[in-house]
Amino acid sequence: MEFDVIRGDIAEQNVDALVNAAGTSLRMGSGVADALRRNAGGPINEAAVSKGPIGLGEVAVTDAYELDADRVIHAAVMSHYGDGCATPESVDEATRNALSAAEG
Repeated sequence: MEFDVIRGDIAEQNVDALVNAAGTSLRMGSGVADALRRNAGGPINEAAVSKGPIGLGEVAVTDAYELDADRVIHAAVMSHYGDGCATPESVDEATRNALSAAEG
């Protein structure tokens, strides 16, 4: 797989896939999630939440709506339910799963 690392506003990128570091509930709150939600121009938060909750290290894929991407990959690296904390292993798993989803 070939990919580029780009500095800038994630919500303004023209890419195949955007990755959001999400909580297990997939609710899009602050930070990157907020920027994506505000710029998507559609029900991206509702679409994400409807796919959850998911376990740490898992991913869910939604439409990107008006973002200039094919899809948004929500990678669960934080727990919203107190059912465990992110570990280096769960972050590694989320990264691998996000890369796999980006290929598909």
